Amino acid sequence: ASHKWYADVILDYIDPNNEYFQHRLYRESCVKTTDNVYIKDLRVIKNVPMKDMILVDNAIYSFGLQLSNGIPIIPFKQDKTDNEFLFLKRFLQDCHNLDDLREPLKASFHF
Repeated sequence: ASHKWYADVILDYIDPNNEYFQHRLYRESCVKTTDNVYIKDLRVIKNVPMKDMILVDNAIYSFGLQLSNGIPIIPFKQDKTDNEFLFLKRFLQDCHNLDDLREPLKASFHF
């Protein structure tokens, strides 16, 4: 649920050739609850099946409406030894051609 300027830097690093991400959702794409929590809702994307979408966030509640589509990630703390994005990139590369992206997510994260 990051702002566009922040998320694009990360997404461009993970996917510099725009091979993996068809759509990018930012804070502006989220539903804001009465408690000022930003929730992502994939149902707003009408032309892509749920089996073909993944949400990545460090706050699990932000993809709580579609847990089977979510990848939790540890927040980046400007630590040069942080390899979380490299792990994410490899994971996405390994599963991007699968028929249902939710299957490796269920197996890996048990939501």
